[in-house]
Amino acid sequence: MDLLIGDALMRWDIIKQQELDAALSLSTETALPLGKSLIALNMISATDLRISVQLQSMLRDEILSSGEAERIMHLCRVKKISLSQALIKTGLISVSGQRSRLGQLLVDFECLEERDLPRLLQITQTTGLPLGMVLVNCRAVNQTVLDTVIRIQKLRRSPSSAEEHKALKGEIDKVRGNCKSSTVIDTRLGSLLLNGEVISKAELRTALDISLVNQSFIGQLLVEFSWITAKTLEAALELQQALRQGLMDIESAAQILRSVHITQNNMQGVMKKRTPVYIRKMLFGKFLIISGFIDQHELETASHDFVTATVTFDAERAALIEKIKCEDPYVVKDLVCKAGLASPRTIDVGLKYWQLARDGFLPLVKAMVLFADHVLEGEELLRSQFVSAAPS
Repeated sequence: MDLLIGDALMRWDIIKQQELDAALSLSTETALPLGKSLIALNMISATDLRISVQLQSMLRDEILSSGEAERIMHLCRVKKISLSQALIKTGLISVSGQRSRLGQLLVDFECLEERDLPRLLQITQTTGLPLGMVLVNCRAVNQTVLDTVIRIQKLRRSPSSAEEHKALKGEIDKVRGNCKSSTVIDTRLGSLLLNGEVISKAELRTALDISLVNQSFIGQLLVEFSWITAKTLEAALELQQALRQGLMDIESAAQILRSVHITQNNMQGVMKKRTPVYIRKMLFGKFLIISGFIDQHELETASHDFVTATVTFDAERAALIEKIKCEDPYVVKDLVCKAGLASPRTIDVGLKYWQLARDGFLPLVKAMVLFADHVLEGEELLRSQFVSAAPS
């Protein structure tokens, strides 16, 4: 049974049609998955979404019937217990120790290193984003490989005929061929200018030939020949740096560069126009919530406790409450850290990726994935340093 997450949440009486419509609209605007859009609009909790996605997968694999899934979801919400506890309580199944089938398929096809899978699964667990979305945004696999493996999953789930077996073999051969293609982005300045359709191949070849003779920089030569402007070159160099740091994909960088070249507006202005209004106005606390590091109830409780403990006079309390409502990011950092919801380092990393998303350097989903990856990488480094420093 292939039940869409929005339909499942409505069937289980967690959301109404008008809430689903609002979330679909936000999802279209921001490219957030529907579940994350519902969290952003305070319509469901992260726990509701996590359990719903797991039940959706079990329905698809025919592990549970529709009625059983509905009963388990109701039990989880009313009793405030985990999915595993609900499954054991009802005597249906124990799901402890399940592995990601998509991730394991990619490992089997040698598209993904076995040692990388736990980290990617941890990012999925933290952010609540689908594994496929995490894989692509971390550049673990490219979109073509992912799409092919998902098709293989669907073929394996359906009843097999001789023709379907043949189709499955063809898909497997195809994905193994695609896995050999590199996920590394070409960050050379000339390639970026070509992708943005700013210069022609002939102009690039001419500049390259001359640069070899007189040891000049290609960008400077292109400006001297009036093939690009200084503003276009400045934008191209900044975008090149963002590409090298993994903060942008080549398609977005090329589109931004082309817009700068045509309009001769500054790059920040071009990027701002490309960024959805919701993301430009997104508050830091909301970014932490949809990234999976805190939930709405925790933030509200922490805010109340912080105000109560910090000030006593009504006028000062009102001013602090207003600051929190407007979400001064540094006030949010203070209250979140004091409540023990996240470490100062986690909040500092979050501030960086929140700003990159608001400024249009990163799509919101990519900012969420890189935020989680950065935090997890830091925790792994700290653990390794602690182990190496421990007495033998």
